[in-house]
Amino acid sequence: MNQQLVDELAKANDALRIELSRLPGRLEDMTNKLGELVTFIKASATEEGEAPANMKPLYEKLSELVDLNKKIADTNESLSSTLEELVKKMRYGVPPAPPLLRKPLLPPRPI
Repeated sequence: MNQQLVDELAKANDALRIELSRLPGRLEDMTNKLGELVTFIKASATEEGEAPANMKPLYEKLSELVDLNKKIADTNESLSSTLEELVKKMRYGVPPAPPLLRKPLLPPRPI
């Protein structure tokens, strides 16, 4: 029964690790698209003759989003490597804990 639980947990961890390994690529794609959006907004602002100062709050917010997405991608990569280490440890097994010593409930009676 315990081995079945360990096997199921290992499978679940593998599935989670696979899904988490996909996240950095997706976040990088999203970061690139946000960068393209910022470039497009800058280009449209100069083409329409608007002063870039009017768009500064939007630029700052988008830049914050890009930075936040980079941090999330880094965190996900770290989490993925930690999960890989956990899976390795589970596959090799963890040594069992030593048995617990039980104390008698009542002191021995004098003879």
